[in-house]
Amino acid sequence: MKIGLVSEIVNTRFHINKIKVVTKAIDLLLVGTYPKLSLLEKYVMMGRSEIGLSSKDFGFSALRKSLNDGDVEAVETDFAFVVHNATTYFGVLETKGFTAAALTELKDLAGLITSENDLQEALKSDKRQAVLANGALFEEVGRLIKDLQDTGKRLFKYTNKELTKDFTMRYILSQIRHEGKKKEDE
Repeated sequence: MKIGLVSEIVNTRFHINKIKVVTKAIDLLLVGTYPKLSLLEKYVMMGRSEIGLSSKDFGFSALRKSLNDGDVEAVETDFAFVVHNATTYFGVLETKGFTAAALTELKDLAGLITSENDLQEALKSDKRQAVLANGALFEEVGRLIKDLQDTGKRLFKYTNKELTKDFTMRYILSQIRHEGKKKEDE
């Protein structure tokens, strides 16, 4: 019973499922960044002589590296730098064919990535707080497992040494996880 309570607290379906949904949304947003980034880079290359910045200086290399690494916080920072440069040099980029709508799309995409990442961090924080708030319950379950371990080892130490392996922390936790998984599947 207490193990079930701990399992529910640690693995709350709401938090886990919501975090998975948000993570997938972030991944899709990150993948959707590449085509918009390539398009902007073409306009920057066309106006390079007037802008005075290379693609690397404009921030494309750093943003691509962050995207490839999947580092969302770095993506936010690097994307903000690229959007800032695109806004600063919009006059030049506009003469090359870059539109205000395309700039707005970039800003919106950067904002979406930031808001989804903030939501994900808030959900993770809520889950951590739920776990920390129930520390006493974790300690009690830990004591129960330790008692089970000690009792089992003492019972079978002299009579059946083979059974003492069933009272190791690893074995007991694997049994608990197995039971929890079986109940979830039902």
